[in-house]
Amino acid sequence: MRTEITRPQYERDSLRYASDLSDAECDLIAPYMPLPKDFPPPSTVQRAHLGSLAEALEAFLAVLDRCTLADVMKRRSALMQLLTAPTDLRIHSQA
Repeated sequence: MRTEITRPQYERDSLRYASDLSDAECDLIAPYMPLPKDFPPPSTVQRAHLGSLAEALEAFLAVLDRCTLADVMKRRSALMQLLTAPTDLRIHSQA
């Protein structure tokens, strides 16, 4: 239970986010956190990320290759009609 004496110890107003930790809290949990040597080197992570981006780009280009210009123009025309069509949107207020 928080009392007037212990309340300053638990105050979170000085922290930017509710999940932020004070220096004392960081020191308390630091022994349980993984050490940087447990993580792969940055180049490994970058390579994996760039590899997945390259695969996604290849898949996109393969789909684009199968589309004809007429298909693209038809889809663009349908999209533009959707974007420019007047909508029947009514906002109900509880006034």
